[in-house]
Amino acid sequence: MVNVFLLLRRYSVLLLFILLQGLCISLLVRYNKSHQARYMQISYELTGRVNKRYTKATSYFSLGENNRLLAAENNRLRNALANNFTRIDTLGKPVQDTVKLDSVATIRKFLWRGAHVVNNSVSSQTNMITIERGRNQGIQPDMAVMAPGGIVGLVTDVSGNMAVVMSLLHRKSSTSVMLKRGSITGILEWDGKNPMLLQ
Repeated sequence: MVNVFLLLRRYSVLLLFILLQGLCISLLVRYNKSHQARYMQISYELTGRVNKRYTKATSYFSLGENNRLLAAENNRLRNALANNFTRIDTLGKPVQDTVKLDSVATIRKFLWRGAHVVNNSVSSQTNMITIERGRNQGIQPDMAVMAPGGIVGLVTDVSGNMAVVMSLLHRKSSTSVMLKRGSITGILEWDGKNPMLLQ
């Protein structure tokens, strides 16, 4: 115990310097918006990289379940292809086309981008998800995040290669939804109690 006190006494000036330096940095980040934004970007990158390595190690054990979900998703998408269906119209009559514009031209409504989850929390009132896609891959705030099972959340913060997603299990999450039957619209929210039940 005496050695600990001697060590603290010997390095007291260095420890005081580190303590004051930390206090100055925290005050600078807390009260200066530009420094705060830069600090958040750096922290997202660093924590994202650490969480990515951890997730790589733990995701190895769930490969079987992931493969099963991917196979089910592939089957569902293949079954939805238009070339799986044909229509035979025996009552059709030829008519002259009066449309001047090309009515078969299509535009892209959505562009799907794959991303790996490197961090996910479900035990707090403000659950967030970190994904391994960022500004360099075309991700921007307010983009929707989907999974094979449905909606996941909304992108809130983006750095170069990582993005933070506000999960549906977040007290401030509010999503416009519609029932499949009846087309009734509403707002989907979470009361912070049961993670298996949304209102």
